[in-house]
Amino acid sequence: MSVQLVYATFPDRDSLEAIAPALLEERLAACFTCWEAGTQYRWEDEIVADEETLALFKTRPEHVDDLVARLEDEHPYDVPCIVPLNGEDANEAYADWIRAETR
Repeated sequence: MSVQLVYATFPDRDSLEAIAPALLEERLAACFTCWEAGTQYRWEDEIVADEETLALFKTRPEHVDDLVARLEDEHPYDVPCIVPLNGEDANEAYADWIRAETR
């Protein structure tokens, strides 16, 4: 069973929670998991150390483009990290639940 995962990072939990409930309400995602993490990256020729909120959205393969587009439209970063991941080997019961929650 195929399930699609979409990984995205946010500056904080508030910015994630500003968009994530709408994605669930619109049934673009069945659910999401989030956690806090430290990050280091180069931005405008400097090394930056910061904290971010990471999110993993679960959806159907046919919703990925719309989910990514909504994340891009609403995201507070100039260059957001939004990465679709293949979940082809998801267990059948979980894939069935994802399908039921995303029309």
